[in-house]
Amino acid sequence: MRSSSSEELLETIERSLEPPLAIVGLGNKLKGDDGVGVYIAEKLKNLGHANIILAYSSLESYAYKLVELNSKTIVLIDAIEAGLEPGSIVFGDAKSIVNEISPVTTHTIPLPLIMKIVENELKRHVKWLIIGIQVRDTTIGKPMSIEVIRSADILINVLHNILTRLSFKS
Repeated sequence: MRSSSSEELLETIERSLEPPLAIVGLGNKLKGDDGVGVYIAEKLKNLGHANIILAYSSLESYAYKLVELNSKTIVLIDAIEAGLEPGSIVFGDAKSIVNEISPVTTHTIPLPLIMKIVENELKRHVKWLIIGIQVRDTTIGKPMSIEVIRSADILINVLHNILTRLSFKS
């Protein structure tokens, strides 16, 4: 799913979440736009939100942290290559989207296997969501592109608002 406005994105994401949740930032900050997931997660963590994981390029290293958090929803934020305009945001069920788009981050263990490990350890289904931002440039040493930063800042605002509201619901 692609969202055209931040209000629509906020509503779509918030409707999809089932607390408790964890947010995982993926990517390599040394590779331009590939660092967008970590950039977003760092900002959310600095805003005081809990259950934010900076996984960088090794989600597999945090599988048991995800089990420990016992989340019903896990939101993965990553750079993607989907042939869209740079900065385009894609959101949806990670299990189905993974077959349609390619996360830019290379994980040593395939995402579906990590999902299975976490769910097996929890002995229940987990709602896996992905927020992907279309990259412009992932060259080593390059900064993030303006389009990707703009989209990341919109997502930070949207997620901050959602997480703030959810913290008052608990």
